Amino acid sequence: MDIVLKEVRIRKDLKRFIFLPAKIHAGRENWVPPIWMDEWTYFDPEENDSFSYCDTILLLAWRGDEPVGRIMGIINTRYNKNRGEKTARFHHIYMLWLPVAGGMEHTRGDLFSGGTTTAPSARTGSRARSCGREIPGRWPEA
Repeated sequence: MDIVLKEVRIRKDLKRFIFLPAKIHAGRENWVPPIWMDEWTYFDPEENDSFSYCDTILLLAWRGDEPVGRIMGIINTRYNKNRGEKTARFHHIYMLWLPVAGGMEHTRGDLFSGGTTTAPSARTGSRARSCGREIPGRWPEA
């Protein structure tokens, strides 16, 4: 089954995005969850000033009806302007290991190989490329 990336646009998806690490680490006794209120504050544009000068995108990776990964793309336009650079970074990357015939498969291979990944929209692809560097994946033409 293919992995489909969908942009986080509604609060229900933001909740899935925030709590996905708890799902991934369920049953691991040594995992210490973050302070959930801090996570909600971090992803709130009204509380986190960084959203005023950074272009950001939150994506959930879906395999069927189940979220199996997440990633946040950040372009700090203030930094790029001051330094004369065109850089972007990725943050909050979590992915599930999924059982498949013959062993385990990590979703990272699907998410970043470009083999079965589909971008959520042409706008997202354009934003991802606006840093001036090509990002792997099948991006629709803008």
